[in-house]
Amino acid sequence: MLAKGELMQDETPLEAAQRTGARILVNGSFYEHDFSRCGADLWIKDEKILSGDHSNGREICLKKDGSFFSPGYNTAESVIKEGVVFSWGTFNDTLIEHGKCCTLADKAWASEIYSRTGVGMVRPLEYYLITAGEGIKDHGLSLFREQEIFASLGCWYARDLDGGASTALIIDGVCIRDNVDPKIKEKHVSRRIPDFLAFF
Repeated sequence: MLAKGELMQDETPLEAAQRTGARILVNGSFYEHDFSRCGADLWIKDEKILSGDHSNGREICLKKDGSFFSPGYNTAESVIKEGVVFSWGTFNDTLIEHGKCCTLADKAWASEIYSRTGVGMVRPLEYYLITAGEGIKDHGLSLFREQEIFASLGCWYARDLDGGASTALIIDGVCIRDNVDPKIKEKHVSRRIPDFLAFF
């Protein structure tokens, strides 16, 4: 089962899953309100650089062999040479790298309970996904707890994706955890987001 990144503008997670036929789909990159992706400096789709000359360490990259990694500070060309197929952007620290828990720099933010989406890799093509929370503060997980869960599952690499009201999980066309736009929550309207992590 290979992960594939979908970079689309203005689409709900359920719409993306239905359009692509993904068996499992979660929300992806951090983004601005105009749907422009943010966090990372380097954006890659289908082995092509969409934008950026350098990575800034906030990228989550997927290689051809199915492995995830974060490239640190490198040129776009050197990242592409690693065999990267897709990349996503995050503002949060890497949780696990080379099988070891990373130091989380912002202790206050890492301790805050919040809706989360995260991906962990035990080995290429063996992944764990975490979604938790209700799209509002004080519901979900801290980054410390998310890190702890991924470590207990034996992950070699793990990183947090976007969270909050973006947090979503679709399995076989069913919203297991829907991302509800807090501005129109009474209507239960899903938030539209710019990209996704999907499994086929």
